[in-house]
Amino acid sequence: MEDKRPAAEREGFPYPKSSFKHTMHGDTSLGLDRVHLLETRLAERFGERLAGKQIWLYKFYVMEATLRNSFVRDASGKSVPNDGPYQPTLIAELLVIVDGHLHPFIGFAELKLPQNSRATQSSLKQVTNEVIDIMLKEMANALESE
Repeated sequence: MEDKRPAAEREGFPYPKSSFKHTMHGDTSLGLDRVHLLETRLAERFGERLAGKQIWLYKFYVMEATLRNSFVRDASGKSVPNDGPYQPTLIAELLVIVDGHLHPFIGFAELKLPQNSRATQSSLKQVTNEVIDIMLKEMANALESE
């Protein structure tokens, strides 16, 4: 029987070549409204502190990728080329700009999935919460130093 999966999934790319496939999830993929979750968490964390400020959601995505690290450490601690299986991973990135601040607030998170699995609503919610938490910490640090 012929393996019809994409080459990245069947480990068809030898080192040092690397490749990945991805699917962009929309705002309500798998029934999860990420924008509403972000708005709720911002209101919980900052309350009225952001009242009157323009908040610009510049980038917010979750990508389902099949990838692997180029190098891994062997038993002796030496970096060696990784020829193991590709790892299903959810990658989330969030970028919010608040008026009055020169720099955007950024969140980035990864969630490794079990081999041969796909994204579920709970894994999507987990990586979304992680990326929001990271961005909220950065935002809190900047707003507290004002």
